[in-house]
Amino acid sequence: DVYKRQGSVFTMCWSDNKLFTGGADYNIMIFDNSLKQISKIPVGSGPRSLDVNDDTILVGLRNGSICYVSQSQKQISQYLMKSHHDGEIWGLDITEDGDVITTGDDNKVMLWSPKERKNKDTGVINEKAGPKIKYLSLI
Repeated sequence: DVYKRQGSVFTMCWSDNKLFTGGADYNIMIFDNSLKQISKIPVGSGPRSLDVNDDTILVGLRNGSICYVSQSQKQISQYLMKSHHDGEIWGLDITEDGDVITTGDDNKVMLWSPKERKNKDTGVINEKAGPKIKYLSLI
């Protein structure tokens, strides 16, 4: 049963004779026609929307990120967008080269490039208070 395997299911997509689900366990699970699990791909946050094109799964995550996931490599292959997602933004600064640094309730410090329109790096403020994310090296 799909529900027993991963708890709450937030999104489902049928493609190429396979059922793709995203759930509360922060995984994308792929099932064959008989609902036998054939793959499990961790994505680090709750998948809220899925779309599939060949080997690539486009995923919208609860944390506000949008990413491509490779079925064959069983991992996130590229982030299209990242964001602060829990609570408010508490700090904002602009660097000499025009990048923007933000911090918020989600225990993250994030470096953004308005020119490239992307998140360049992310780190945690207090490793014990939140998820294990690599430390940001701004200096």
